[in-house]
Amino acid sequence: MQNQLARRWAPALLAAALLRPLASPAQTPLGQPSLDEAKVQIWCATARYVYADAGRPQLQRTLRCEGGNLAALAASLRPDSLRIYSVLYAPIEGKGKIYKGLKDNPARLAALTKAIISKLKASPARQRDPARLAGLQTLEKKLTDYVQTGLPPTDPAPAPQAAAEANSNAGLAEAAEASGGATPPPAPPRP
Repeated sequence: MQNQLARRWAPALLAAALLRPLASPAQTPLGQPSLDEAKVQIWCATARYVYADAGRPQLQRTLRCEGGNLAALAASLRPDSLRIYSVLYAPIEGKGKIYKGLKDNPARLAALTKAIISKLKASPARQRDPARLAGLQTLEKKLTDYVQTGLPPTDPAPAPQAAAEANSNAGLAEAAEASGGATPPPAPPRP
């Protein structure tokens, strides 16, 4: 009887054991992302920077950055009017030349970061604007720190151009809040 019961349930138990990994994908430990997870983090931080730098932070909602799925992220970049996919992603990631000869993930990620930053620095408009270059340097530091530590980069602060445009459309209360909320006190009278 036990033998007959075991034969009846064996295929179901085997199928359940084999399908279990598919139902709950393993998540890598914090600070030790897989190569695809790390690339997604780097590309998402880059796209967020470009959107903020162009004064279009609302496009950040279209990014698919969760789950470490590089194909989903690429699909979310394709319809983008700022051409992140065609100008940045496809030439760098599509050809994969930057990864040739690199044996470990940190070296691959450092090469990816360098390629992205070089491409962004090549923009003549960015070269002429010190505030935009400062934002790019902030992104470069965040990406470099991520490659070294494996801890996800935080969202970069909006580029000064985007912040200025947002403040120019704000009312008096919003502008006061954005500038610190108060006017400086008057200077004391001189004796």
